[in-house]
Amino acid sequence: MWAAQWVMSRQLVELLWALTSAAQWVMARQLVELLWALMWAAQWVMSRQLVELLWALTSAAQWVMARKAVVGTDEGGMVGSSVVGKEEL
Repeated sequence: MWAAQWVMSRQLVELLWALTSAAQWVMARQLVELLWALMWAAQWVMSRQLVELLWALTSAAQWVMARKAVVGTDEGGMVGSSVVGKEEL
């Protein structure tokens, strides 16, 4: 009877060890999947921010070029002085 209890307790320990190992493997896999998802989300956010930054820079550059085309610049780079020529002043 004592031997049977020892065998059953040993089998119980092995079962618990196997379940613990399986649980650790599942948790480790879930952790890896979570980290993968977080990295993917971070890359998506960074790429979206990069696109928005490039869009803002492009819009700002277009605005500056349009303003220069309308206002004009003189030889020294002063904005607005070449629209009305020096001879007309």
